[in-house]
Amino acid sequence: MKVSRGFEIHDSFKITNRGIVLTGTVLTNENEIEINVGEKISFQYKNEKIVRKIIGIEKVFGRPRFSNMYFNSQSIGILIECVDDGEIEKLGVWKPNKVLAELII
Repeated sequence: MKVSRGFEIHDSFKITNRGIVLTGTVLTNENEIEINVGEKISFQYKNEKIVRKIIGIEKVFGRPRFSNMYFNSQSIGILIECVDDGEIEKLGVWKPNKVLAELII
C-alpha cells in the first residue's frame, strides 16, 4: 500500500550527541514530494505509536542537498528528535524491517 506522503523504514541507528536516524525510502503517489525539517514522522515501534519531529534529512542520491524535493523510492535518512536518552537507546538497536511511516506536514 502506498500513501501520498509516506516513508518505509529499513533501519535505524544512533548518532552520538545528535539522536536517531531512520533510513529507508520515500513512498509517494506523486512525481515528487516536499519534506522539510520541522515536519513530523509517525510510525509504530512494537505496540506503540511514535510521532517525532524531523530535525534533519540526508539524501543518499538525487538532487543537491539544498533541495527539499524527494521522489518515489528515493533512499534518505531522517534524523528525528527523541524525548530522552532511553528512547535513543531503544530506537538505536531497533530493526524495523520495512515499517511504514507517515510524513506529517
